Amino acid sequence: MRILYVEDNEINAMIIDRALDKHGHQVTVASDPNSALNFVSDEAPYDLVLMDINLGETQISGTELMYMIKQEFSNYAGVPFFALTSYARAEDETTFLTAGFDRFYPKPIDVTALLTGMASVRIR
Repeated sequence: MRILYVEDNEINAMIIDRALDKHGHQVTVASDPNSALNFVSDEAPYDLVLMDINLGETQISGTELMYMIKQEFSNYAGVPFFALTSYARAEDETTFLTAGFDRFYPKPIDVTALLTGMASVRIR
């Protein structure tokens, strides 16, 4: 599976990248919203987008970035977006799922749960 992971924390990105690579997935890491937009505009659509929510104080949120990608790139309309975030309260899950994310995973990420969620979504 080709995956775009938008994550501003280098260590978090490395952990998920390595874990998913071990399971045969190809992960592209975007460290900021501009890089993510460049990746989605330059490539055939990814099969899955993993999105950190807090992308730094001076940047847009992962939720806003998801909206931008879905609005500007029609080929992402059916691509699943997973929220990977430090927001971990029960109501946060409801907030992000209502916002349009297909799955919600609080940090630290349970890789087994993430892989199970990945296996359960319909990939275009």
